[in-house]
Amino acid sequence: MTAAAIMAGIERLLRGILALVLFSMMALVFVDVIARYVFNDPIPGAFEITQLLMGVLVFSGLPLASRAGQHITISLMDGLFHGRARVLRRAAIETLSGAALLGLAWLLWRDAEKARGWGDYTAFLEIPLHPVLYFIALMSLLAALLTFARAIAGVRAGPLGPGGGEGA
Repeated sequence: MTAAAIMAGIERLLRGILALVLFSMMALVFVDVIARYVFNDPIPGAFEITQLLMGVLVFSGLPLASRAGQHITISLMDGLFHGRARVLRRAAIETLSGAALLGLAWLLWRDAEKARGWGDYTAFLEIPLHPVLYFIALMSLLAALLTFARAIAGVRAGPLGPGGGEGA
């Protein structure tokens, strides 16, 4: 199995997780609103569940955004760099971004370990927090690795990049 096939499988899995989580949040909020305003009986713990699902949603999309290079960027100095300097600037930005994501993954993993050790859970439904924190840490790690891969691929592609125009 090639690296591209593995990445395509991971991408399909993440897109499936995103779709499932987003639909679950939508359905939960819809049912909760109906239950709250029609029957005066809201779903217990709906807010906690929504908070956990939001974390899973955001961090499931992080590796996809990292792989596609679709993070929010500001191009204040893009016009100052051309050719090889532009490629190196982009690689430096990707490397720093990857390092930040790697640091985030490490901190989140450490927090997940603490949460598991201390038995942290949500206040109302008593849902353990560590599985969600481990998932978020792993998604941050995957995003970091994909960001580093973009830095390497950008340098290898050179100033013209894969599309024939100026590199990223």
